[in-house]
Amino acid sequence: MDLKQQYTIDEATEVINGILKKYSDDCRITFNNNTAEITDSYKIRNKGDRRLVCRILEKADVTNRDYQSLAAEWQLHNLAYLLHVGRSHAKDVSLDYASDPRLPVRLATKIFDLLGLE
Repeated sequence: MDLKQQYTIDEATEVINGILKKYSDDCRITFNNNTAEITDSYKIRNKGDRRLVCRILEKADVTNRDYQSLAAEWQLHNLAYLLHVGRSHAKDVSLDYASDPRLPVRLATKIFDLLGLE
């Protein structure tokens, strides 16, 4: 998929929801004031699709985070869901535009990012 240099929120929503739809009709993105929330994000196990969604978020100019950091946070949520750690909260991911306010999530995300485990 060829990416544009920049996306509006509406364009990003349409493209991302098109990617997520192949996993479930319930998977979708919602942009909030401080987060982009992806419903049923645990269903997206394809690393390429997670990275693509995060690259589009990066190009939507709503976040100062790079796509690797966003994808690492998402992978952390998927891992927590898989391991039944806070599963009810981990089924959806809320990708914070600045950084996740929870220290353990920030640390684990940074480790995932450094190790290339997203």
